Amino acid sequence: MAQDGQPIDEKTLGATASRTNDYTSFLSIVAVRQELHRGLYTCVASNPAASANYTAPMLVRVGPRWQHQPEDKAAILGQPLIFDCQAHGFPIPVIRWKKERCRCTFH
Repeated sequence: MAQDGQPIDEKTLGATASRTNDYTSFLSIVAVRQELHRGLYTCVASNPAASANYTAPMLVRVGPRWQHQPEDKAAILGQPLIFDCQAHGFPIPVIRWKKERCRCTFH
């Protein structure tokens, strides 16, 4: 097995390759991390007659987390006010604003 064209280093990836029988192999990852585990994984099967391989991408989804959280604000009547927030994740999160007791959504 390979990741991004390189042989898999089980210790570095926190992964274990195991065989359940002559025809089946599993790659198990204990705790998936986006920066370490995302990429292309290739399984190679070979015997004296030939070899075959299959490559599949692994995308690691990460739930939204705050990079910058909105803070409480005090406003002065008639003056502008800006709320700011930033969220990261994969896929990129959609940020919407809502106001209590209002059937409105701000994009």
